[in-house]
Amino acid sequence: MLTLRFARHGRKKQAFFKLVAADSARAVQKKIVKEIGYYNPLTDGGKGTFTFDAEAVKKYIKNGAQVSETAARL
Repeated sequence: MLTLRFARHGRKKQAFFKLVAADSARAVQKKIVKEIGYYNPLTDGGKGTFTFDAEAVKKYIKNGAQVSETAARL
């Protein structure tokens, strides 16, 4: 089953996250299907920037992908 979730990237204490469609049985950083967007919590004075492709998200949810709690909250 596909899951829309965040994969952590970046250096120590300078993390940013990519919103990816990945198989739920695999590790977060392995075998992603598609990168859909990103979240950088360090921009805008700590408020963060979240950019994603809304059409791709709708397509994956329509086809049965589950959204992680963190991704759904943002």
